[in-house]
Amino acid sequence: MTNEEILMRAYVENKLYKAPALAPYLGKAAILWTENDPSLIWDIIVLLPDELFSEFIRRYSDCFVIDDHEHVPWVFTRVKSFEWLKGDFESRLPIALWIYQNSLILQDREGRFGEVLQKQKEIFIKIILEILRKKYLEFRTERHNLRHALERGNVVAITIIKNTVVKLALEVSFLIERKPYPYKKWLPLAVQRETSNGKEVLQISEDFLNTADHKKTIELSDCLVEKVVKMLVETSMFPEDFLRKWWLNLA
Repeated sequence: MTNEEILMRAYVENKLYKAPALAPYLGKAAILWTENDPSLIWDIIVLLPDELFSEFIRRYSDCFVIDDHEHVPWVFTRVKSFEWLKGDFESRLPIALWIYQNSLILQDREGRFGEVLQKQKEIFIKIILEILRKKYLEFRTERHNLRHALERGNVVAITIIKNTVVKLALEVSFLIERKPYPYKKWLPLAVQRETSNGKEVLQISEDFLNTADHKKTIELSDCLVEKVVKMLVETSMFPEDFLRKWWLNLA
């Protein structure tokens, strides 16, 4: 157990279990440490069984939080239901799965959170090819749109599209390895740590984002496309004809 984990568990025991609003409900709760950005904030989610959450929000609110600025770093605690958790998975499965797989489970006495997490992992494995297919087509479409934006010299459109292309390339790098991906804040760091091609993809992406020259922009976007295609070809997940003639598969 790390020193930070010891401190977090002590915080739950000494702060949350002594908070008048929370104390009566915590016995049946799952408590997760979902964000540890040491110099900035600790994020905690308290998950209550649905019927208990209904009782809780009648007394307080479904937007109840404890925003503790006295602690260093700050601690932000939210109270949600397991139904909310399932909705979070449904709305953003790869991101939610990454968050909760990387969360520290501080309490889950009845195993409810573990059951939900395992079920969502199984769903992710079943639909990962469809997620990847959509991401790849979006990646190629945005890259195609970049040419038009460059021709028009629309600086705002160019900036938006370039950032979108990079985001999609990094997300695809995870999906190719059948892994969920994080939200934007952690995406550049995690892709280097958690994927085999992440460092190379990120380097091309950084060069691509940093150039303002239109010709160089196209050249680097070509490099990014070829890298993504090469990674996909090596997996044999999709026929190469699909990867090369992607526009024939647009809805």
